[in-house]
Formats: sequence, C-alpha cells, structure tokens
Amino acid sequence: MTKIDIFFKVADKSNYYLGMISQVNRSYATIQIENLSLFSYRKLKKDILSPNTINYYVLIDSSNGLFFGEIFQSKVPNSDSVHEMLTNGQQEKIFPEISIDILGYIPLGEKYFKLNGTKTVGITDKVYIANENAVELFIQSIEVDPGIEKQLSPFANLAFGPQDYSVKLQSKTLFDRHLMTVGTTNSGKSTSALSILDKLINDGIRTLIIDPTGEYSDSFEDEEVDKYILGEDTFVSVSALTMQQWSILFETNGGTQPAVLASAISSLRYQKKNSLPGIYKI
Repeated sequence: MTKIDIFFKVADKSNYYLGMISQVNRSYATIQIENLSLFSYRKLKKDILSPNTINYYVLIDSSNGLFFGEIFQSKVPNSDSVHEMLTNGQQEKIFPEISIDILGYIPLGEKYFKLNGTKTVGITDKVYIANENAVELFIQSIEVDPGIEKQLSPFANLAFGPQDYSVKLQSKTLFDRHLMTVGTTNSGKSTSALSILDKLINDGIRTLIIDPTGEYSDSFEDEEVDKYILGEDTFVSVSALTMQQWSILFETNGGTQPAVLASAISSLRYQKKNSLPGIYKI
C-alpha cells in the first residue's frame, strides 16, 4: 500500500500542506485554501515551494488512492468584502481557490501512477504540494517497463513551480509506442526531435532517421551517422512495396487516384513479367 508519507522523508508533509478539496467536477477539482499564509514562498532543503502561482504539481491523499495533479488556475474571490479585509490586514479571513487538473493516481496496493480514468478525488481530501520525489515517481510511471533498461541522457526539463526537473526516459518508452509531436511553425518540434536523436546517438543506440525534406541532414557530422540519398546511393525494392505504400509515396488523393495507380502498376508488372513492349491494361 502506497502512503503519501513515503514522499516526505526530509521534511514533514505538513510543511507542504495546501488545503482541502471543496469542489469536484468531471474535468477538474477545486482546492479551498484555508488562509493566505499557505500561499507564502518557502524553501525546504532542495524543494522550492511557490504556491501563489500556477503550473506546479500537487498530491491529493484520498480514500480512492493517491492522486497527482497540476495547478492551472489560482484566484481570490473578487468582492468588496475581500478588498476590505486586504486593506485592514485581515488576510487570515480570505480563502483563495485553486483549480487542479488530475493527471493520474496510484491505486491502493500499487506502486506506480496510472491514468485515473473515471476515478477522481473527493470532497475534504487533503492536498499537498508535490516535491521532487513525487515528480520523479510520476515520470517513472510513464515508462513502459520501469527499470528494465538504461535511461537515455536527459533531453528535456519538466517545469514544476520555480524548479526544473530533468526528464530521463528509456528508449523503449519513447519508441515502443506511438509518439507524436504537435505544435505550430517554429514552436520547437524539430528541436525537440533533434534533442532526443542527439541523446540516442551519444548513448550508442542505433537509429534510423527518414528525412524527406533534408531538414536534419546538416545536424549530424558524417562521423556520427551514415547518410544515404534515395535514388543515388540507396534504393527500395519496388516488389516489396504494397499498393498502400505506393499511394503514400505518390501522395494520391482519397478518391479515384489509388485505384488508377494500382491498375497502372499491375499493367507494368504484367508487361515486365512477359517481356512485352507497350503497356497492357488488365
């Protein structure tokens, strides 16, 4: 059984306390902060806590398990009474609200985080700011098989609050499942891909890069990779390609072009097989 106390060995978890769950929705939950003093900046050994902002992680101790979430909104109710209390120095009577996105949870009796699905937190569950130990376990939980193979060198930083956590994953985690990078032009997609590839090459892992536009051609020295150009010094066996792959190569539309292309290829194969001149339609 995983208990929240295992994450807080350097300092007691009361130092990380944030508040209680006061509202639960399908897509997020709300934390009621008991007083403004819990919003204060503090440093506990290696952990730097800055709870008066957003984009940091929290742990929720619940009867359903241990939940992991990210803060995406923080606010103080906008009213005349709140402004009056701030003016009169009565901050202890102001109760801010924080919105949290649930990212995963550890079921009772298990070791790693998993997607929470329909599971969620409950009213009055206590919320604590996540420290580095909690973030590290969350990253480990992403692994396909944690601890099976050596991790790659750090290729990115995960920001949580004022701190950065170096992301290290096994190559199996990145490439034994579908991986898609989405972003607008100049948002860093190619740079992220190059960072991962650079770590793979430096760690001695064999990699095949298919580069239709030549974007990565000048990113690696000839001593680092072997470069081949299709049609010049490397070739594809046309007999090994399926009709679907031919359609992808020729970028056919979703209408009649795939069928016309398939018919043309069949005609050429018939011509070749029988050593006949011209093109015969089948």
